[in-house]
Amino acid sequence: AGRALLSQTGDPATVTVRDVRASADRVTEVYFTDTAPGAIGGVQADQWRAFFDLDNRLVTLSVQGTDHDPLSQAEGTALLRAAVAEILRVNS
Repeated sequence: AGRALLSQTGDPATVTVRDVRASADRVTEVYFTDTAPGAIGGVQADQWRAFFDLDNRLVTLSVQGTDHDPLSQAEGTALLRAAVAEILRVNS
């Protein structure tokens, strides 16, 4: 069910989960590859997604590079974490 939620088409067979980070018994970051055709052309199949609480609401943040200038795993993770930190800082 989790892979189906990550898939751009809802097909879990298109998703390969590469890394999962969790804290306090909940998933906070997922690094995965989705080979399904996306709604936006020219983006890389690797994606980074964060899940966090903001004012008692579930927020999901996604990061993807482009096919022309893809992100490495380290770059995607760093960008995801920086974006989450900035959103939480601005909203604190």
